[in-house]
Amino acid sequence: MNPQHATHQGRQIREAEERLARGNTAGAREIYRRLARQLDQAELWVRLAEIDRLAGQPELTLRHLARAANSRRDSWQTSARIAELYFELGHADKSLALLERESARRPDHPLLKLLLGQAHEDMGQRDKAIQVYQQALEIKPGWPAPLGGLLRTARAEARPEWIELGKQALFDPGFPADDRAALGYALGRVLELHRQHDDAFSAWREANTLRRQLSGGLDHAAARQHIDKQIARYPAEALAQPCRLKERPQTPIFIVGMPRSGTTLLERMLSAHPQAAGLGELPTISLIARQLDAALPPSDAPMPPLAERHAQGTLQQAVDFYHDELGRRGQADTPFVVDKAPMNLFHAGLIAQLFANARIIHCQRDPRDVCLSIYSENFAIEQGFATDLDDLVTYYREQERLAKHWLDAMPDRIRSVHYEDLVDAPANVLKPLLEWIGMPWHDRCLAHHRQSGGVHTPSKWQVTEPVYRSSIGRWKPFREHIAPLLSAFGDRDSVH
Repeated sequence: MNPQHATHQGRQIREAEERLARGNTAGAREIYRRLARQLDQAELWVRLAEIDRLAGQPELTLRHLARAANSRRDSWQTSARIAELYFELGHADKSLALLERESARRPDHPLLKLLLGQAHEDMGQRDKAIQVYQQALEIKPGWPAPLGGLLRTARAEARPEWIELGKQALFDPGFPADDRAALGYALGRVLELHRQHDDAFSAWREANTLRRQLSGGLDHAAARQHIDKQIARYPAEALAQPCRLKERPQTPIFIVGMPRSGTTLLERMLSAHPQAAGLGELPTISLIARQLDAALPPSDAPMPPLAERHAQGTLQQAVDFYHDELGRRGQADTPFVVDKAPMNLFHAGLIAQLFANARIIHCQRDPRDVCLSIYSENFAIEQGFATDLDDLVTYYREQERLAKHWLDAMPDRIRSVHYEDLVDAPANVLKPLLEWIGMPWHDRCLAHHRQSGGVHTPSKWQVTEPVYRSSIGRWKPFREHIAPLLSAFGDRDSVH
């Protein structure tokens, strides 16, 4: 490229990024669209796709990803980002296919092998994932990231030499902290399965110490203020009057609650019904909430009801956007769709206002099991509450306070399901739940583990097996290590 042209391109990209930082998404998009068409560079198409994704334009995102995927790509990082975006948009097959091609082009690239192994794991392809993780370790011996993948995927069948390598790598400061953290979570789970509970908790403690260096912790005051604002924004009198919007003949079912409270299991059971489809953790409601908030001027004054703070047309666009997303995922005609994003608990008021025919199911589980399960899992870096037991107590109690508000304010729109009841007597829980939703009973709901398709949550392996009770009371062997949980929630065998 002509140096003068390169300098001009650099100035345009800087201008686009500055516009994006100021919230001018449309202006940034216009610059990248012009550059991508002029230069046809994969990196530009990918950045344009990222902006489209941010702006809630999944069709344009896919179109521009396809342009990036079909262009000449010299950077494996670009290919990896394309694959990641495909996965985020629900196209795990395209993500896997692209990573397979890139790994074949660069067979000795360890990170591509790692990403390919993760893609196989996300698709539920255990044997292939293990094989590829081993290949990554052959290229880069001792690397904690594929070691963690091996342990996470093999679980109780992990080889003793993998476990020993994992113990050494976890405490080796020569490896990146986040790679070691991911390994620690997986190693702890394998040690737990081998009933080495003290060593398991030690691995999780080290993993969370490492992760906390990157994520920080929970701001307790901010967490309480956030819940206060949601309760004030959606009082019972406002929730009693949903917005009068045109809906489609389809019932969305939103499963919400704390992570690790049984949301994935319930989704798999409901989506096994022949009239229903499970959509996984859709980001669509969170995106709608952000867009609606961004359209309001900053103010400390109490917010009026939703129908007063937004024009009818704006709210109708939000509803249409959600249903259009269902259509893009091939579920436009499915009578019932199951949207399992636990953090939609924060948006239950918005959901109830926008979708008059929606059903919201709040999952509950013994808080000690919930908090321990979160502490032992590899959550995203931004989930800072997950790395400390005291933070988890506060976070759990604040979510519980918000859930109580929703249950008290709109008892006809939201129901609670207890994980322990669902596991002990699934038919007794599911039959009245389906009747409330408006779905006829079907025995396939009890055979959820026979469903095909990947599960993209930490529960990916558990829910592909028949229901079992071993996760009830999981906290008990760790009594000596979970004092904050016992202080907050008690030490009785059951709190349900």
